[in-house]
Amino acid sequence: SVFHSQDSFKKRQWHQCNRALSSSAVGRAGAGTPAPVIVDHETGDVAVVKAMNEALQAGSLSKLHRVWAEWISAGNADVPLNNRDLNKLRQRAVQIGVGHLRKAMSSHDVVRVRELVQAVDVAV
Repeated sequence: SVFHSQDSFKKRQWHQCNRALSSSAVGRAGAGTPAPVIVDHETGDVAVVKAMNEALQAGSLSKLHRVWAEWISAGNADVPLNNRDLNKLRQRAVQIGVGHLRKAMSSHDVVRVRELVQAVDVAV
């Protein structure tokens, strides 16, 4: 007969699927193509945020200002923080500044108080 039975078609199809692939077929299928590799390194954004957090931990407003100034002088528009984190950073910086000012006032160090007030004027 001209027409094959469904059973013979299924048998042929099954045998065709079980054949081993040749090396050219594997190459065309994309085997051996390079996969993306994640490299563990700090980007500039991560590094500057880490440096700012270290400055805050140390309680050093001058170090915080230095980190910010280096970031801006490198041609970056603004620090890589969202509004919430930037607000938290500002609040922490104000707390550190107030602590330094209180300490200077309690020690009656007029020169140090004057320096701190000038630094606030420059910052504002």
